[in-house]
Amino acid sequence: MVYCSTACGWKGELGSLDNHKQKDCENTVVFCENNCGEINMIRKNLKAHLESKCPNRLHKCPHCGANNQYKNHQLHTKLHCPKRLHCCVHCGENGCFDERTSTHLEVCPKMKIACKKCTQRILRCQLPTHPKQCTFEPVPCKYAEVGCNVRPLRRDLKKHEENYQLHLRVTTETVLELKKMLSKPVVPVTVAPVTYKVADFAKRKTDNDVIYSPSFYTSTNGYKMCLRINANGIGTGEGTHVSVFTCLMAGEYDDYLTWPFTGRVTIELLNQREDKNHHKKTTTFPAHDVASQRVVDGERGLGGGRTKFISHADLAHKPLTNTQYLKDDTLIFRVSAEAPNYKPWLECIECVTLLHRTAKVSTIV
Repeated sequence: MVYCSTACGWKGELGSLDNHKQKDCENTVVFCENNCGEINMIRKNLKAHLESKCPNRLHKCPHCGANNQYKNHQLHTKLHCPKRLHCCVHCGENGCFDERTSTHLEVCPKMKIACKKCTQRILRCQLPTHPKQCTFEPVPCKYAEVGCNVRPLRRDLKKHEENYQLHLRVTTETVLELKKMLSKPVVPVTVAPVTYKVADFAKRKTDNDVIYSPSFYTSTNGYKMCLRINANGIGTGEGTHVSVFTCLMAGEYDDYLTWPFTGRVTIELLNQREDKNHHKKTTTFPAHDVASQRVVDGERGLGGGRTKFISHADLAHKPLTNTQYLKDDTLIFRVSAEAPNYKPWLECIECVTLLHRTAKVSTIV
């Protein structure tokens, strides 16, 4: 029987001593499992060493969750962790490293971007307004209203506009073209307000007829349009209502009008009993609407109006209001229009004629 030489208090047979020292003795010197090189460490201190003192112990990164040796965790946190706190060098906003150096750079408002035209590097937040200063941006010539269609680069604009010989020529061509137009016989046109009758309404409703009125203009030299009437309705008004629309048409004066059309059209279904209580609806034409665009292909465009202009039930005589919109199987519509401001072409003629008469080219400004 012997005692352990480490003074751990163990007593046993001599044959068991080596096994005791290798596995159980708390005072036996052992090596760190992480190979950190620590010497003179006894077994009873190994656990604490592995948990809190060993420089090679695993340490979980608080940002990305990766395990690294403790001795390297500060280096990882500062230089290698993809989720570490990082300040954008352009805008100064903080975020995680991988986002600040990748996707953020695609939207960072303070990052400088090269203009695709002039190659000047400007802040991304200034890109929307940059075309107003970009020297390589095509800009209209100030003589565009008298026929110059050239759009020089901003850097070349002054030189182009000083070419008075060119602008005198295009002005003369414009005057001659307008003079040629003036020589054409004037064709009388129908101008709003206009009245239009729809006869044989019962049959047209039964046959699901689509009725187009004769064309008319909003004013002299104005917008050309017509009424489209679906006697038995379409869309949400099919079978229960009369649907009425205003369709823009290709007109004689379209080149001198403002597009898209953004006016208002008022359609009245007239009361055939007395001159009041007419059924009236006003339609506006927003600039972005398809119905507001200039007609360049075909006879007429898509109409703007009401699928439920008036119900079939309301067409008959109503003694209480003394209204009757359908009489002798006929409806009567009246149309008026408010067109947006436009520059009459006669004013253009007066302007270019004055220029043509000027003796000094330098006065064409």
